[in-house]
Amino acid sequence: MTAAEATELSAAEMLDTATEFGLRIPHPLLDASPITDLYRRRARRAYDRLGRDVALAPEILRAVSTADDHEVERVTAYLRARS
Repeated sequence: MTAAEATELSAAEMLDTATEFGLRIPHPLLDASPITDLYRRRARRAYDRLGRDVALAPEILRAVSTADDHEVERVTAYLRARS
């Protein structure tokens, strides 16, 4: 899997999770693409923070997107050590 594919998977899973927790689209003619775009941007920002373009599981991308700088550096150091 590529980082781009992981980004798409993360966005889709985040939308699914939001829907499971009660997200409703307010009008039947609207689709969820703006919300998916939001989650896609969040995943891309997580990759930007890591400075690595390696495929990560959606739950890791979610964690990185809300982590503080110290936690992100720990993940980055781990990824550097593994490559």
